Amino acid sequence: KMEATAACANKSDPLLELFSLFDATEEMDVYSNIEKVCTGAYKLSGYDVYDEGTLGMDAATERQITAEYLDGGSVWNYANSNDDTATIERVASTVATSRLLAWPDHHALEHCDIGAAMCCSAVSRTDPVANDPNAEVCYVDIKASKRTARVRDGYSIYTQDQANDVYCEAFAWGTDGGSMQSALKGNALFQAGFANMLDGSVEQIPGAPLCGCLDRMPVVTNAKCTQVTSTDSTVNVTFNKSLGVFDSSLDLGTISTSDCGNIVDHYKALEGGEDTPESLYVAGRVVGATGCTEATTSFLSSKGLEFSATGTD
Repeated sequence: KMEATAACANKSDPLLELFSLFDATEEMDVYSNIEKVCTGAYKLSGYDVYDEGTLGMDAATERQITAEYLDGGSVWNYANSNDDTATIERVASTVATSRLLAWPDHHALEHCDIGAAMCCSAVSRTDPVANDPNAEVCYVDIKASKRTARVRDGYSIYTQDQANDVYCEAFAWGTDGGSMQSALKGNALFQAGFANMLDGSVEQIPGAPLCGCLDRMPVVTNAKCTQVTSTDSTVNVTFNKSLGVFDSSLDLGTISTSDCGNIVDHYKALEGGEDTPESLYVAGRVVGATGCTEATTSFLSSKGLEFSATGTD
């Protein structure tokens, strides 16, 4: 919108103005600074629903229930009914659709450099099942999730029989930290990991967190793709000339949740439709119905081992 701003009327190239303003030497330096301006607005607007005052603390036991839940424990995973989930239901019906939810401070969700996360549950406590199993597990690299597993190293290899055993749901925001998908990743986590629990999807795959950055989750054949975004939200930016800094604020519009189809294709679209190291990495984590043999062979080869695919896909 710089070209439509009166103060920029006689400036032929807004990008060059930003180069000068940010003292940038490369175009990516400009984009990085713009990203910081946007993320600053998101942080100020974030509602910490996962803290002790909301979902973080179990009032009955005074235990850190969100942290335990994301690691696959707590009454939320092991109770036989939804009797203890009134707080989650309240969040689902109120702030999850009207507020930007802050990303929780949890080891399984730190440093999601790839810009994608996933939740996988192994059990349903409802009959009939609300979320039908949609994936098979190829392998779990326990070293990647050692704080969840409380085991320093190890791995689990699964055989495949073309029958889905677990339910996985993934969401992505890509490598652009200033995007609206990135701003709303806390909302997407609530949808994939907490709201689904209300439908009966519980308990993590052994050795892995219930929800985590993609590199800490099992390699699987499939995952539902969930997108949470807001097309009518805007970030308002002003420049404080005397201090030489930008101020920014988020005007949050309508939050919408939708099925984004294939998570691998969706992530590639976020990356501009090109094969990038990041998009290829995602494709190596959600590998398709016949991809387990190649993925497991590659993983074991990195440990100097061979994999026999007999009886698998």
